[in-house]
Amino acid sequence: MQDIGGCRAVLSSCTNVYKLAALYRGKQHKKFAHQLVGQGKDYITTPKPDGYRSIHLIFRWVGPSTNPAWDKLRIEMQIRSIDQHAWATALETVDILTRQALKANQGDERWKRFFALASSMIAFKEKTPLVPGTPDDITELRRELAYLARELNVIDFLQGFRTGIQAIHNQKAATNTAYYLLHLSVQDKKINWTPYGWHESQAANASYTALEQQIKDKPGDHVVLVKAGSLSAIKRSYPSFFLDTGRFVDLLLEAMGPVHVVPPPKAVP
Repeated sequence: MQDIGGCRAVLSSCTNVYKLAALYRGKQHKKFAHQLVGQGKDYITTPKPDGYRSIHLIFRWVGPSTNPAWDKLRIEMQIRSIDQHAWATALETVDILTRQALKANQGDERWKRFFALASSMIAFKEKTPLVPGTPDDITELRRELAYLARELNVIDFLQGFRTGIQAIHNQKAATNTAYYLLHLSVQDKKINWTPYGWHESQAANASYTALEQQIKDKPGDHVVLVKAGSLSAIKRSYPSFFLDTGRFVDLLLEAMGPVHVVPPPKAVP
């Protein structure tokens, strides 16, 4: 691994994505001493074939002179719009639920095609370049997207699991909670959570390691240990872990509209 960390900014529009990227590419504030490596990668202007879109900037860490151990190691910054983030969240959620590896360009070809089309539909909305290999005619794009959405039962699939999973964002924990150990069980449609206090970091890490061993033979289970001030904040930061695909479903319904669905002229891969 060349990176020591990463961070992500999700903004309200694609316009704001480019504004923020320009600020980081431009003259840095004197308190921000980290060095930009090149100009980064713009996966919005040049989307990946699978539909992934975002801007990536790589920085070399410049630490305090008293602690130079991390100097020159790298931090990746991802900058994306809220709709691009909704797409990525939906893809990660489908990966979790179907046990595919769409993020690694593996799995069912129909799902891969569906997400490429969905990304282009969002690109149409944001007035940015489309994903290579998808229709540049909006009517044809909507038709094929709707065809696959119905064939894969995407909306019912995502909404059904979303309503079945335990909602924890309204629950409250003790005020001294500093860490949450979250365990997602796809089979049980449930998220179990355990809070830990400020002085229980070792116990939290030990529990995390033990739980990882317990679920290693359960490919539908996931575990994460996070430091955060509230469960609602965690839910905002980790939407795919909570299978929160609400915004993506809304985007899909809006995109499909009342289109008359017929099989596309070319066979779906």
